[in-house]
Amino acid sequence: MVDISIIIPLYKGRKYLTYWVEMLSENLKKFQKEYKSHCEAIFVNDYPEEKVELPDCELDIRIYNLKENRGIHGARVFGYHKAKGAYVVFLDQDDKITKDYFVSQRNSIGSSDAVVCNGYRERLWMRGKRAIYTQDKQLQRIKDGDNFFIGRNEICSPGQVLIKKNSIPDLWLTQIMNENGADDYLLWILMKKERCVFAVNPQRLYTHMEYGSNTSSQNEGMKNSLSEMISILCENHILGSEELEDLRTIFENGQEANRYFKMVKVYDYWMYLNIRNKRVDHYLRDRNYKKIAIYGMNYFGNRLYDALYRSSIEVVFGIDIGADGIEHDIPIYRMDSLELAKKLTYIDAVVVTAISSYQNILNDLKKLCDKPIMSIEDIFLEMMKLDFMG
Repeated sequence: MVDISIIIPLYKGRKYLTYWVEMLSENLKKFQKEYKSHCEAIFVNDYPEEKVELPDCELDIRIYNLKENRGIHGARVFGYHKAKGAYVVFLDQDDKITKDYFVSQRNSIGSSDAVVCNGYRERLWMRGKRAIYTQDKQLQRIKDGDNFFIGRNEICSPGQVLIKKNSIPDLWLTQIMNENGADDYLLWILMKKERCVFAVNPQRLYTHMEYGSNTSSQNEGMKNSLSEMISILCENHILGSEELEDLRTIFENGQEANRYFKMVKVYDYWMYLNIRNKRVDHYLRDRNYKKIAIYGMNYFGNRLYDALYRSSIEVVFGIDIGADGIEHDIPIYRMDSLELAKKLTYIDAVVVTAISSYQNILNDLKKLCDKPIMSIEDIFLEMMKLDFMG
């Protein structure tokens, strides 16, 4: 009899298999000794261009190579339908767990529908790691608040949660989201609305890894995913009108707060790179971008200009919605300037420093030129990735 089914979607994830085979081997031996039953692991490869094969091991592991990409929600649901266990847990390929994760979670769930454990957020560009919940009352809100998830998603990742398989709502299994990012948030709201009971486990069993690899386009995708989630809840009459309005308001207010949080985060990336003596001009030089334009001549734009001022990279001009009111060492053009299209032919790339509206700016610039267009955030993230690999 299978007790727990461990479902792990993969996307370009072959490199993570060795870790999971080793970690699951230790975990599942402990579990079988305590519960006299076993667990299974189901890997769902959602990257059809790369076939993944199972390394030699004695564990109950299956790998499914999907013929077409289904997205994270679709891959999780595929694994769910293949699962034989009474309980399921959805882990991400780059998650990390302790050696007693499954025993501790199974001991803690009791008669509840799900149990949420504590854990850590580990950012590779920072020293140490920080607990997901630093105060007991944060965990207790998950347990006690009937509509807590309508306020915000307090669960960092589904990897924190062991769930009774038959407690997962049918709507989550049939209404597959197209945009990655918010399917777990949708699951918690649906479970709460079906009066599912959440237990909590204060043990720090799980680590959510952040590599600095979430790009601006992925952040834009998260906004789209949250919007899609709200549409699903609305179309299926899951929430009352007041709850929906509250959720929309929180979503809109959250976008504004997130804009300032992202600015702080990007400055943090830049400080990390400076400490490591990783310079933006070297990154641009190595890609043969000798002449650039900067979109957004406010905080980030001016700091970037200063960073490149005495380097081999020439900032030819800037682009800014408020160009008419800016005096600078270089010419500044509005996006609707008649001169801009011609000026763009003289440069090698455009660096966008307006973080929160990058996707819209990207679309507008693509209409004017075919030169590479990069956000300052994506440049820093790529530089950090290269630093981690090096």
